[in-house]
Order: sequence, then structure tokens, then C-alpha cells
Amino acid sequence: MNAAAATHPPPPSPRVPLPSLAGAAPWLARFRPPFAFGSFFAPEDTVLCALATADALRRAPHARRLAELTAGSALVLAAQLLDHPARTGVAAEVDPEVVGRARANLHALGLADRAHVRRIGLFSPRLAGWLRRVRPDVLACNPPYVPEPPDAPGALVAGAGPRGDRHPRRLLRAAAEAGVERVVLSWCSLGHPVGVLRTAVRAGYRLERLWVAAIADGEYTGDVHPYLRTLPSAYLSEDVGTLDALAPDESARFAYLLLAGSLVRDGDEGAAARGARAIRRLGRMMRAFRGEGLAALERERATPGVRLFACDRWDELQMRATAHGAARGEEPGEGPGG
Repeated sequence: MNAAAATHPPPPSPRVPLPSLAGAAPWLARFRPPFAFGSFFAPEDTVLCALATADALRRAPHARRLAELTAGSALVLAAQLLDHPARTGVAAEVDPEVVGRARANLHALGLADRAHVRRIGLFSPRLAGWLRRVRPDVLACNPPYVPEPPDAPGALVAGAGPRGDRHPRRLLRAAAEAGVERVVLSWCSLGHPVGVLRTAVRAGYRLERLWVAAIADGEYTGDVHPYLRTLPSAYLSEDVGTLDALAPDESARFAYLLLAGSLVRDGDEGAAARGARAIRRLGRMMRAFRGEGLAALERERATPGVRLFACDRWDELQMRATAHGAARGEEPGEGPGG
């Protein structure tokens, strides 16, 4: 399938009752070569994180500085800076080769004068101090979050830990220690989702808005399917109708949810009660999805503060093709910041 065809998706399938994630991401067309992605790049969670970040910045109109951790290609940062010339930013990545790629990407997009890249990882003892010096108005992070069997090599899912929550929990604690006001964090229904939100609440953050995309198993998640089925904290759906909708080519063994939460510091006297309600609501959503798949999500469409999408096999292919090239003469779409 060529990239030109990928920019003209078929009509939405009646089997998928949610908006298409690919339909919300025409702006990926801006990130074509020479912009370079890494081996761990997945457009699905990156797009969801970028959408949540744009929304968080809209809710903080005076925000001028954005930081992106575990930045990879620095797409989330770049997407915002392209649309907002007054903003500046910083990206952080632990892999020196990836740091060089991110710098080259920002240079290729004409953003090198407003953004820089530093080599620092989530588990560096210098992280909280670095964040205090950077002082971001919004901190975005799309870390590894797929549970990793205890005997598996770390390269399988980049060392996310046996429950998949190692990186999200670390990010939340470092952000709280540094006094960051707004955080956009990606995680997933396989990686102890309720526990991650509980950590956020304990760190003093309120869930302002939740972005959710249903997706079928893929390159990394499919490798750990037997292990995931043993984890009570992993919420996956093997509902036949859901699998047929998300992977009509019969390639899926299970479906799961990508999550991106917009979190804001919450220090008043009602914080504990609000946090408890958010935890219970997320738990109900996860349990319902485990049993009913997409049908459970359809009931959540009217829930305030929740944005829902589906990402089927066509969406996955379309987003990759859009990002990696298109026919000459096509105009790039608007960025996620509008």
C-alpha cells in the first residue's frame, strides 16, 4: 500500500463504535523524512500522548515551556513547537544514539533555536534536580509500559518491569519531587493501570482528562500474551466481536487500551475524595473492558473528561504510512495543537 492511498482512509467500520485514532492525526504528515523515527516508535501511543499534551497546553494558556521525557524522536515536543512559535522546550532521552537523532529531527524542522535535547533517563538520580532547573509548564512522557516476564530480556519491552508500571511510577514521583504543575503521562491497560493512577493521586496529582484508544496486540505485546493472562493487574479483552472489529484479518489474540492522562497538581481539601473517585472510575472501566471489550467503551462515550478512540489494523498502517512518506504535492495536515 502506498502512502498516498494511506491518506485516504475507508469509511468508518460499523463494527467499531468509536472515532478513528488515525482520523485524529493527519498532522503526522509533518513528520516525514528526513525526520527519523527509532526502532521503538509506535505511532499509536505517540499520537495519543501528543493529543493529550496539546489539550493540556490549551488548558494552561500561559504555558510557554514544554519538556518531553523518554523522548525518542522528540515528536511530541516538536508537534507543539511547530504550531506555537512563542513556546520553547527540552527533550530528554537516555540512549546517546537516540539523542543525536532527536537533535537532528529538531534541526530538520527548524526548531533547534527553541528546543534542545539532553541525555538523561527516568532513573537518573539527577532527574528531579534537572526538572527543577528546566521548570517546564507541562511535562510529557510516553515511557515503556508493557509488563515484562521476570525471565525475559530487558530489550523485549525496554525493561518496563513485571507489572509494566516501573517507568510511569518513577516519572510521577520525580515530577512531584520537582514541583511540576502539569504532567501528561502515557500508560496502558496491561501495565497495572489503576496502580499507576493511584501513584499519581498519592503524588498530589488530579486526573484532569483521560485519552483512551482501543488497539489489538502487536509487535511487543503479543510476545508476552501468556504472561499477561497471569496478571490480575493486566486488563486485556479476548472478546470475539472486539477482535473482529480491531483486527478483521484475524491477526489478533487480544485487545487492550492505550491511556494518556492529563494530570494537574491538586492540593485543596477535596483532593483525596476526587482522587478516590477517579481511581474507582478507572477500575470500573478496566473491568468492563476486560469482559465486554468495545461494547463497554461505547457506554463511556458520555463520561465527562474522557476521550475515546479505536485504532484498528488499518489505522495502524495508515499512521505509519502517513509518517513515513506521501505522494508529492500533498499538503501536511494541521498539528495536534490546532
